[in-house]
Amino acid sequence: MLEVENLTARYPRASRPVIDGLSFSLGEGGLLALLGPSGCGKTTLVNLLAGVLPPAGGSVRFCGAPLSPRDTAIGLIPQSYGLLPWKTVRENCLFCARLRGASGERELDALCARLGIGGLLDRHPRELSGGQAQRAALARALLMKPRLLLMDEPFAALDAAAADRARRLCFELWRDSGATAVVVTHRPEEALYLAGQIAVMGKRGRFARLLENPWQGLPEPGGPDFEAFSHELRREILLAAGEEAAS
Repeated sequence: MLEVENLTARYPRASRPVIDGLSFSLGEGGLLALLGPSGCGKTTLVNLLAGVLPPAGGSVRFCGAPLSPRDTAIGLIPQSYGLLPWKTVRENCLFCARLRGASGERELDALCARLGIGGLLDRHPRELSGGQAQRAALARALLMKPRLLLMDEPFAALDAAAADRARRLCFELWRDSGATAVVVTHRPEEALYLAGQIAVMGKRGRFARLLENPWQGLPEPGGPDFEAFSHELRREILLAAGEEAAS
């Protein structure tokens, strides 16, 4: 279980915390989606969980122990994808896997074939489209066999049709991996498909609402209950955006 307690983050010279006293928990193997207005702290929270940013206060525990990138395999897909420009796709994937003590050689070809980038392993990041780079970053993260998978707007560079295909494949791969996961998105439909829990972040990085999503993994849900839930989610996002703008 991922347990966050009274987490606080502050940037130098900022007049107030970006995240102030956030607490939540996520069951092992669960997937949490973070929605909310720009600047509400979604990326900051991902960076805190990844160990990229030290907290100003509070704690993060995973499976009962303090979360540490040294002790827990964490797969991170940042907004920029984070591919090393001087390495090929193959080298990027294997480099990160070997840092975690896994060779990754055996799984790499099969995983990249499933992602549709099997023929791109010897290309450098500059030779990839946005969608190809996104899939390469996903392959690199999954090859590490992460116990915690963190994704910051992984489909933002894709058009609607490509994003839909990528979401479905990402969901299948996440489900097969058994990893606990957190994904940042601006698209409610993305959160509704991927996540069992959906958090709408508002003022000072706190959760304005935390919703259980019974439609996780259903590609085309419908009916009055789903429509009401979807409407409620979008309403909460608008309320959070208004709260952030007024603060």
